[in-house]
Order: sequence, then structure tokens, then C-alpha cells
Amino acid sequence: MVKIGLKISRVGIIGTAPHRFLDITLVSEVENLRYFHFSSDNEAFQALLDVGLAWDDFTRKFSGRRFSWDTFYRNYASYLRPEKKLIDILPTEMLRVVTHEISKSDMVWVGDNDFDSSFVFATLLGILGIPYVLTFKETRIYPNEFEFFALENAERIIVPHDGYLELLRKKYNKDFSEKIEYADVDWRSKVVYDFLEKQKVRKLSEMDNKIHVCILSGRVIWDKNETRSRGRYYYVDIIEELLKAGFTVHLHTKALIKSVNEPIFEKDNPYFKLKQRYQNSFFIEQPINLLKPEGYLELMKYDLGLLTSGAATEDPEFMEFEQYNIPNRYYEYLMAGVIPIAPEGTLKYMEKNYNNVIFFKHCKEIRDKLRNTCISTVPEKFFCDLIKVVVSSY
Repeated sequence: MVKIGLKISRVGIIGTAPHRFLDITLVSEVENLRYFHFSSDNEAFQALLDVGLAWDDFTRKFSGRRFSWDTFYRNYASYLRPEKKLIDILPTEMLRVVTHEISKSDMVWVGDNDFDSSFVFATLLGILGIPYVLTFKETRIYPNEFEFFALENAERIIVPHDGYLELLRKKYNKDFSEKIEYADVDWRSKVVYDFLEKQKVRKLSEMDNKIHVCILSGRVIWDKNETRSRGRYYYVDIIEELLKAGFTVHLHTKALIKSVNEPIFEKDNPYFKLKQRYQNSFFIEQPINLLKPEGYLELMKYDLGLLTSGAATEDPEFMEFEQYNIPNRYYEYLMAGVIPIAPEGTLKYMEKNYNNVIFFKHCKEIRDKLRNTCISTVPEKFFCDLIKVVVSSY
């Protein structure tokens, strides 16, 4: 039986949709969640505090402080190795926070939705003999020493689905099944979903009888052959195909650049040329701020949401992970009542197991599939369900 009144220390990146942590108000087993957030997450943490002011239960159950682990990691990343005693190079004050604050809770919960310094932090906990639960999602095909130590030393590992068992087995020749449970750190907030359900937002399609497709991407590029991102931020071709198939496309992005290697802006680029050719059906929009629940009200206007560009299918390293991936955008679209769509052959696990996504070979198929398929956009799981899996490990 799970203990009531648990005090949890959470270390790691808050990530997108920080308001998902409002769901601690729905988990009776948790008395307090103290978030030790990284320096790079100041904006997201403040956004969470601002949203949380509207919920008395949240302000009673949530607290936090900045923990500059990511700064330490950046300064020492080039020569950090698991076999080296991290304690020897760790600043005294940072070590004190770990041993006198983080470790004093009932449970330590480590993990991000990104592949960075949390695994190094988990290795430190292992060295100190401090037990922890690891939520694990984004990874790559090549073994990583810190990732392996983080997995090996964790009391429990929480991954999005059973495909990760095979992924980790292939990567490390080790079966982690005895300590693995299933839940996705990207599940969104039930508290926020209930709020959004009460809002009256009219779809754009109700006003013009056109099908509106949304693309959410922090950045987009127009150099398909650039080496760093291997084309996964390249949307030119699929946008053009959607436009030719008669859809209205809204691209929401923070940065429209040549490539990740050359982050320069030129007005004479393929996206702006498409905009000139399709002035009434292609719109380059401002990014939607989803740090606060109200941001979803804009997203709710659309009918369909694109999950991936499909442009990186020739990159074996990226595709090895991508076939298991559940993109963030998937959960954003469901929260807003938007049907996710994706090209076939990229998100292979989803293609096999998810019936609330329209997968297509060609964009012209989407309309018929939309007409002939009954698709629910109601999320099956929420962040409160993840928290319940975390505390069940206690």
C-alpha cells in the first residue's frame, strides 16, 4: 500500500507545459512536491507558480527552489566520466543541497524529457547511495555511460511504453524489465483539460468550411540537407503537399532559419515563397505560448495537427529512436481537441498501436480518412496518472 503524505523531491527540467504539475492536487498520496529546477527553467518555473496561484491545494502541496545543476554540468561536461568521483569536483553548497535537502524527502524523482544532465545527477545519487525513481523518455541509439548508470542504479524506471524494453535491450544488452513501469512524463494536466473543456472556442473551419492544419515547431529550417538536425525541422515539402491537397496550413514557430548549423534568417526563403503562392491558405504565425493554459485556446481553433515532417526518414540514428517516440505535440493537440496527423513510416510504434492519429502516405488521403474514421481526441491518461505510478514505486 502506498504511504499517504509523501514528500517528494523532483530534480530535472520542467519542460513544456509546466502546468501539468497542477495535477499533484489530484493525488492524495502526495503531501508536498518540492521541485529543484534547473537554472535554464526559470521562466517555466515562474509560469507554473503564476498558474498555481489560482489553486489553493496547489500552493499548499507544491514548493521549489533553483538548483544550478545544469550550470555545473555545462562547465564540466567535457571531461566528466562516471568512474570519476563527482563528489570531488562538486561545489560544497551543491553537495549540501543534495545531502541535506533533496535526500531528506520520502522519495527522489529524477528525469527529464530530454537527454542531458539529469543522468549525470542520477549517477551522483548512485555514488551517494541515495535511492531514486527515474522517468525516462528521450534517448539515442548509441550507448551513453551516464545514461546506463542512471538506469542501472534507479530503484524504478518509468518509460512511456513497452517498446522501450527492446530499445534498451538492444542498446545495452541488458533486460531492465524487472524495474520498469509504464507512464509518459509528457502526459498533460487533467486540471487544465477540465478547464479547457468548459471554454467555448469556435473552429476556423466552422466559419470558412476549410480544413485547418496546425504545425507547432520551435524552429523550422529550409536547408533539407543540413547535417545537424538531418532534416527533421524541414517542413517545406509537406507544407506544399498539404496546400496542394486543399488544406489551410498555419505554421507556428519561434525561428525560421536556414539550418541549425547556420541559424540565419533570409526573407527570400522557401517558406515565404510558399506564402506568396498560397496567400489565402498558408499562414506563418507567431508561436503559441503554452506555458499557461490559456495558450490552448488558440490551438483549439484548428482541426488537424501535424506531428512530424517525415523528412528525416533516411537518417538511421534519428529513426531508431523516432520509431518509438511519442512527440510532445501529440499531447498538445489532444488537449486542444485537435486530431493528430503524421506521414507513415516515421512514428512506427504509434502507427501500430494508436488509433487516434491519422497516418497517411500522401496528403490527399487525409480528407477521406477523416471522413471515414471516428477519432476521439480525449486523452486516455493525464499527468496525475504518471504521478500515481511514481508514488506507487515507493
